[in-house]
Amino acid sequence: MRSRVHKTWNPREQKGTVRWEPNIDLVNMESGEWLVLARTNYLLEQVDEYCRNEGWFFEVKGRPSISEKKVQSVINWERLRAGEKITLAECVNIIKQIKIADNKKIYICPATAELAGADIELHDVEHRENILKNNIDFEVIKDFDFVIIDCPPSLSLLSINALSASNAILVPIQCEFYAMEGLVQLNKTIGLVKERINENLDIEGFVLTMFDSRNNICKTVVNEVKKFFGDQVMKTIIPKNVKLAESPSFGKCIFNYDKFCLGSKSYMELSKELIVNNGGTYIEKITW
Repeated sequence: MRSRVHKTWNPREQKGTVRWEPNIDLVNMESGEWLVLARTNYLLEQVDEYCRNEGWFFEVKGRPSISEKKVQSVINWERLRAGEKITLAECVNIIKQIKIADNKKIYICPATAELAGADIELHDVEHRENILKNNIDFEVIKDFDFVIIDCPPSLSLLSINALSASNAILVPIQCEFYAMEGLVQLNKTIGLVKERINENLDIEGFVLTMFDSRNNICKTVVNEVKKFFGDQVMKTIIPKNVKLAESPSFGKCIFNYDKFCLGSKSYMELSKELIVNNGGTYIEKITW
């Protein structure tokens, strides 16, 4: 049996008050600086968890709870929200620090309300269709396997900028009649962008979504899309699923909300199809 190692604590040359408390919950640490001593590592872990839940910055055995990069990313994010301009490197650092829960290799950078007026503000700007492309440092983002730009459901200037900066486009199609009419205009727009702005733009594929096997219109749309676009239509079809509609209201992606539902399985199959189509190897990590 190991004997307990006695430790020597050297007091800081600061004035303060020494208190003994049986429970960390009884201590109000919302102001001032605190040095917390615990009898065991187990108690120290409880203090660690409590402080994290409260959102406090602290150090445990010399290790900070939040890295300097995370602190700086939060500052830059607040600057961006306030309307200030930040550098691309600062923007990339924000992206790397904003992670989807429980996914260590997925990063998300949300938009702000300022983008709502982008079409009007950029109307008279020279080369406005290449603003996004000209501000991307492709050396910085080369560490990512996929960079996905989510576009608004309209052919706005924001969408044109996304097409200009991308090398491929993935088109979701709701299995509804009016979605077919929009495809004709989208196809023309893609052709014009490829001809005048971005000759490297290719169509990655068309994804059929919100499919209901009980609905004859859905079946007709699927047949017509496959007939018109052929092999460009992804093999995976995303069904209409209640869990897919519920997950955003809980602030979760479908894999964290219900990984066993049909919608989750379908998106997993779509991910697998995209990876394989781009020359990658898909490794199954989730057992259904």
